[in-house]
Amino acid sequence: MPEASEAEVVAYFEEYGERLPALVFTAVGAYTGVAIDQDAVKAGDLPGVLIAPA
Repeated sequence: MPEASEAEVVAYFEEYGERLPALVFTAVGAYTGVAIDQDAVKAGDLPGVLIAPA
């Protein structure tokens, strides 16, 4: 929301703040094709992955 004022951002967050994590997970999953369980993230139950540079 680059054109929004601070008051507009605060009002938006107050109205939709609880839904934002689910919306972000859905959007990222749709964009990347990777599904990550939000509850697993909150619980810290995701496996770790190390990607070494080539």
